Amino acid sequence: MSNSSIQRQQTKQQFASTQSYLNYELGNAVRSLPPLYTRVLVGGICLAVTGTITWAAVSKVDEVTTANGEVVPATQVQPMRSP
Repeated sequence: MSNSSIQRQQTKQQFASTQSYLNYELGNAVRSLPPLYTRVLVGGICLAVTGTITWAAVSKVDEVTTANGEVVPATQVQPMRSP
């Protein structure tokens, strides 16, 4: 057994109930930072989303075109009914 698993078992035995052990583990998880690559990835995604929203809000569309059209089926027409 590794040293950390032995320590984890000893810590688990210190608590009277499962709920108090889970509260202890949750507190440890909240206090510790996630790995650096996770923080960089989340920061990059947030930056990309913010940049895209900013670009969409600030940029102007140069040309807008409308056209008349008709949808023509490639095979036979099938009537549809709604319930």
